[in-house]
Amino acid sequence: MQTRFYTLTDYPTGLPDRALFKLESQTLPELAEGEVRIRNSWLSVDPYMRGRMSGIHTYVAPFELGKPMEGAAIGEVIESNDARLNVGDKVSHMGGWRDIAQLPAQEVMPLPDIDVPEQAYLGVLGMPGMTAWTGLNLIAECRPGDNVLVSAASGAVGSMVVQLAKAKAAMSWALLAQPINWHGWNRSVWNPSAIAIEIPTS
Repeated sequence: MQTRFYTLTDYPTGLPDRALFKLESQTLPELAEGEVRIRNSWLSVDPYMRGRMSGIHTYVAPFELGKPMEGAAIGEVIESNDARLNVGDKVSHMGGWRDIAQLPAQEVMPLPDIDVPEQAYLGVLGMPGMTAWTGLNLIAECRPGDNVLVSAASGAVGSMVVQLAKAKAAMSWALLAQPINWHGWNRSVWNPSAIAIEIPTS
């Protein structure tokens, strides 16, 4: 079976250009004991990925040039050689930007059987949402009436923190690095009590 995947051909300076991404293909090996094949239906494009395109090791290793791009994905099991996962199971994994992923079953997480769009597990029920919820509730221990200062408030995690703070009846102070349509952004995150503070970039 063939799989198609994207690779990074060079580390960008500034805004990544489409020419830096190359679509390649390869033949997958035979399915080994404990492995599964997944047909992806949703791939994540998260802000942290830009940092991994720098070639510099930060809290996570950079993307390797010429190797398949890593990242969260949602898909359906199409072949299984592991008793924990069955054909037809909807799952999430970090197999990245490819149409068919072949992974050890232990690196794959079945999606809960609840009535939400499966792509939500890349957003509000995925890494951005879990990061926002954990930071606000377990680390900051936010309580009703608290003042919450949210940096990068228009980003994937920050915008969710603003919404979660509203749900807890807390006051949000949103730090934004670039000018945006404040009223449009405020409606999109739906926290009328949030106050924006624009940070000068120079």
